[in-house]
Amino acid sequence: MQVILALLTLATTALAHISIINPNGFLAYKTGETITITWNNFGYDTATPVAFELADASKGMNKVSSIGVILVNSTTIGELQVTTTIPAGVPNGPAYCVRSNIRGKTGFEYYFSPTFPIGMALSAGTSAGTGSSGNTPAPSASAGAGAAQVSPAATSKPSSAVQLNAVIASAGLACLYLVL
Repeated sequence: MQVILALLTLATTALAHISIINPNGFLAYKTGETITITWNNFGYDTATPVAFELADASKGMNKVSSIGVILVNSTTIGELQVTTTIPAGVPNGPAYCVRSNIRGKTGFEYYFSPTFPIGMALSAGTSAGTGSSGNTPAPSASAGAGAAQVSPAATSKPSSAVQLNAVIASAGLACLYLVL
């Protein structure tokens, strides 16, 4: 029994990750507006430091680029939410995301929010239209013809460890025991 508990502790620590759940891709922002970053913690010590930055996700999945805009320099994973302001000078664009920076044992670990526009309205598809209506909710999708459907786009593929952790979390402890 002690071996199983030790392996469970090791697996949980090795597969630790966060999931950024806000911004969720259903709001457009403007510079100078507040943005609330909310995340779930899956296995990190709550005192672990984390920073958040704004990143350019306009080149598609797996091509997220830092633009050097730090939104939150330091907080702890246990806070689970922080509110900050999108700084002036960020260019209008259809696809930004929030990237978390967590110092791991072998380097930084990054996790990403869904994409959202800054200085542009939300629109259907992968890019937002022109215009400016900050903090604008996404249009509702309906069953009618020509209805726009807006859904957040993934900005990075999770690592196999994160995928395994998701399987473990959804299947429960019995699955973890079988995997080990």
